[in-house]
Amino acid sequence: MSEDVLPTVVVLESDLFWAARIEAACRAAGGRVVCVADCAALMDAAARRPALILIDLAVAAGCLEVVRHLRAMPALRETPIIAFGSHVDTAALQAARQAGCDHAWARSRLAAGLPGLLASVLQPAAGCVEPPPALLLQGIAEFNAGEYWTCHETLEALWRQEPRPVRDLYRGILQIGVGFLHLRRGNRAGALKVLRRGLARLQGLSATCQGVDVAGLRQAAQAIADHVAGLSPDDLAVFDLAALPTVRLAPTPHRSIPPA
Repeated sequence: MSEDVLPTVVVLESDLFWAARIEAACRAAGGRVVCVADCAALMDAAARRPALILIDLAVAAGCLEVVRHLRAMPALRETPIIAFGSHVDTAALQAARQAGCDHAWARSRLAAGLPGLLASVLQPAAGCVEPPPALLLQGIAEFNAGEYWTCHETLEALWRQEPRPVRDLYRGILQIGVGFLHLRRGNRAGALKVLRRGLARLQGLSATCQGVDVAGLRQAAQAIADHVAGLSPDDLAVFDLAALPTVRLAPTPHRSIPPA
């Protein structure tokens, strides 16, 4: 597999021992590391929406303000940001948490938990290969019937129950549905904003996830977003709502799925 398509872990680190250790663990988990040495490089690398950001507090002087900025970016809202440092430097660990890091761990804890941490963020396919849960099927039926707000409520409940990265599937579908609801109400700006959020959620998923044709939905929703971006308010008033795509399930050898 090309390095370019592997999920990425951005690491702010200058210690060659730790950089090599993290890189080896990341490769074993199926990802790649982008190692940076200063705040500007951290900002640039993080803007590419990595799966995980790790920050060594020993080299992070001045970078906690960058963390605050990254945490405020919608595209990075769900990206885990974990700082690590000396277990005796409790002030630095606390400052990292206050800046927006999800966790601030001692180096020993990071070392012990690194394989499990990387597996959880780099291998979302573990959830994708499972069959669709009942609430997902219910939400898809509501989406395809144009009941976008009801779909939102159904999949929001499912999203809150699921801690693994596969939860992006549920959030992505419901946000695309809310985008379509805004279109129905003539709210062009709101539609584009939420559609783009939903597309970002689906970006890191495999082409098929829990039976859903994710690649097809991404392509169809992106085409709608691109089309709406070029419309004037008057054009939007006559937008063909019948052109809105549905969520399709990929047929499996175990069952026959009727077309949406």
